[in-house]
Amino acid sequence: HTKLAVQAARSMNKKIFIGFRAQAFQATPAFEDYFTSKFYRDHPEYRAYDRDGTPAMRMSYAVPQVREHIYNILRETLAYKPDGIEIIYFRGLPLMLWEDAFSDRFREKYGADAKQVLENDPRLYELRGEIMTGFTRDVRKLLDDVQKEQGKKERYELMASVVHTENDNRKYGLDVERWVKEGLIDKISIFPVAFHTDTSKPVDMDWFSKITKGTKTEVYPLMIGWRMSSYEDAIANARDYYAKGAAGLLFWDP
Repeated sequence: HTKLAVQAARSMNKKIFIGFRAQAFQATPAFEDYFTSKFYRDHPEYRAYDRDGTPAMRMSYAVPQVREHIYNILRETLAYKPDGIEIIYFRGLPLMLWEDAFSDRFREKYGADAKQVLENDPRLYELRGEIMTGFTRDVRKLLDDVQKEQGKKERYELMASVVHTENDNRKYGLDVERWVKEGLIDKISIFPVAFHTDTSKPVDMDWFSKITKGTKTEVYPLMIGWRMSSYEDAIANARDYYAKGAAGLLFWDP
């Protein structure tokens, strides 16, 4: 399927990014039989665990083996030579909870029990950010290494599809501003109504424009087909995004 998608894009002289959902390891009923993975089933010890030890239906990015598994998937995808990779974070939050891999690292760094601190303790956010920035650096290096191995002239681009406010991104370890400063990402996609975020607030285009100003990183707000109440509202929304610095628009569920 990836091969055919890339071929189709080339036949139309279009660029193509292959998207990777951050938690596409397992789905809920009634999709659990075909939307699953052997890696998820074989490694319950790599899953995210809540404070009381309850396993969550997600893998933990605090676990090195999980990150390594993802790197291998991305490397396999790059064999088809798309133009870039999109990491779809907004369909995978939270990326880690209170499993040992995270809690042990928290204790080493802060000398405290992660399971006992408040859920909005800034140290939780800081450590999540440290882990996810390490992940992003590794993905950027992987893209650059594969480019060299393939003798490809153009850099593989990396798009981070994140959530819509500074605080919600920081809360889940998505240190978008740092990724931009370090030149790790080429494009940002913004999802306006992700699960577990403050959907009462609009997309903070002012913040995204501020952190990308003077850089090569482009911003692409995402508009959702079934949330467009009318043609007039959709056009007005698009105009507003462009006025605030959007390089383009993405569409979800058109």
